[in-house]
Amino acid sequence: MTKQMKTFALVLITALFGIVLFLRFVSASSVNVSADVPIVCGNNILQSGEQCDGTALGGATCVSRGFTSGNLACTAGCTFDTSSCVASVCGNSVLETGEECDGADFGGQTCGSYGYSQGSLTCSGSCVISHSQCSNPAPAAPVSSGGGGGGGGYYQPPSMGATAIFQGKAYPDSKVTLLKDSQIVAITVAGGDANFQISLSNLSAGTYNFSVWAEDSSGNRSIAHTFQVYLTDSVTNTISGIFLPPTISLDKSEVKKGDILTILGQTAPTSSVSIFVGSDQSIIKTTVADKSGLWSYQLDTNTLDYGDHSAKARSFKDGQFTVFSQAMAFEVGTKNVLASAAIKKEVSRSDLSGDGRINIVDFSILAYWYKRPLTGAGLKADLSGDGKVDIKDFSIMAYYWTG
Repeated sequence: MTKQMKTFALVLITALFGIVLFLRFVSASSVNVSADVPIVCGNNILQSGEQCDGTALGGATCVSRGFTSGNLACTAGCTFDTSSCVASVCGNSVLETGEECDGADFGGQTCGSYGYSQGSLTCSGSCVISHSQCSNPAPAAPVSSGGGGGGGGYYQPPSMGATAIFQGKAYPDSKVTLLKDSQIVAITVAGGDANFQISLSNLSAGTYNFSVWAEDSSGNRSIAHTFQVYLTDSVTNTISGIFLPPTISLDKSEVKKGDILTILGQTAPTSSVSIFVGSDQSIIKTTVADKSGLWSYQLDTNTLDYGDHSAKARSFKDGQFTVFSQAMAFEVGTKNVLASAAIKKEVSRSDLSGDGRINIVDFSILAYWYKRPLTGAGLKADLSGDGKVDIKDFSIMAYYWTG
């Protein structure tokens, strides 16, 4: 190789080496510049670390923040301003999320929705439906034949028995159980659309306490939907409009403050689900169930104080609300504890007799304290913790029923 060629090769190699160093410098500079872009609150650009920025709300609305309506805004500190959002107000005669009724608005529900043939629903001061003014007529008296010549007297037609048909919504392909006076009398499977129907026949005329509950795809039971029905002899009595409350469970019984608590369950497909978190200030979150009825919500616990809290849910579909699910207790603390231990504790609370089963013995104990002042051992019968024994406590016991 000539001296000139060697010199040219050396120059070429030096130039290429310089180009490589330059490109590496430019690449490193680009990364540094990108990493050092400051977050500017007030530029109407939503950046990491901001909930919102001016008019940039990231698709959030008052509804997505758990309110019923209103205009969501952004503070000067780039956090959500919910001061113009509207929450449910009991007593304004407008049926809103979280209410069974309000004034004369019952969301299309009637006495017939609860298995009665006459009367009017009433709405309590806490916007909960009462069907105490609903009723079914007593059976007609025997008809006199009125015949002459000694052939008179009463003719008692042979009893055909009463038939009861129960229709409603549970969860897709779920097992639905019907109890009559606390005894299991029928089990069926809901369709893929969550609708179910159960028929009972040859029942004696009279008043019965019925309960319906369902088991979701994860094996979790709903709280029992309990109602009283008067059945008329030789008549087919149809009890429709049953809408079972959603199942609900938590992934943790204690959640470290700032971590995510997953609240999940199942309901009728595409239902709107409202989650109510019991705290010093009531928190309402909303989500929508998928086509399988499954729903979940990731609750940020940064906004919750340390201590005990609870969560419950209800569903809305086709103009119809469910009653609330059972309330699931959890604690905001310094560590994360899975929820399995808490479930065992809830089951044991319903075992009033202490025999390891939830059956007619426990039901009898609960029935003794029904609407009585609670003293001594009676305090244990208050399963819902509201200071009294009423239909809610029977529903909780039915949820854990073993027979």
